[in-house]
Amino acid sequence: MPKFTAKQDILNFLKDQCIMTLSTVSKDGRPHTAILLYTADDDFSIYFITHTDSKKTNNIAQNKFVSLAIWDIKKMSLQIEGEAAPVTDRQKQEDVIERILASNVVRKDFWPPMLSIKGQAYTVFKIKPNSILRFDLTQGHNSNEVPMTKIDLSTE
Repeated sequence: MPKFTAKQDILNFLKDQCIMTLSTVSKDGRPHTAILLYTADDDFSIYFITHTDSKKTNNIAQNKFVSLAIWDIKKMSLQIEGEAAPVTDRQKQEDVIERILASNVVRKDFWPPMLSIKGQAYTVFKIKPNSILRFDLTQGHNSNEVPMTKIDLSTE
């Protein structure tokens, strides 16, 4: 099995997963957390779709800083901080929507809940990560210490 750098290992994991927990903060400082489907690019950008009038959309309009978590109990856990912004390019929006839907086709008993809510417009967002904290969970729970790696992407 090829040996990956921590950065490549994180990117591979990001692209293998499709569900994240996203946290935003309202203008009066109240946190909001939601579980969302996502897709990622080779530059670590993370994309998600939400209703245009959702709390997430309103919170990001007031405060672009977000945090998110992605994990697989037998692989790794990622804690990511970054900045979110709406995607305005129509072709990119369509690409993101197609990629998110395609990532869930393999789950026969799953249909994205957002797509079941009718009559609302959607916004596609891009998160540009500033930092990623990775916890290696491959050793299981018997280990005394979980190996951790921090990657700063704010300067790249």
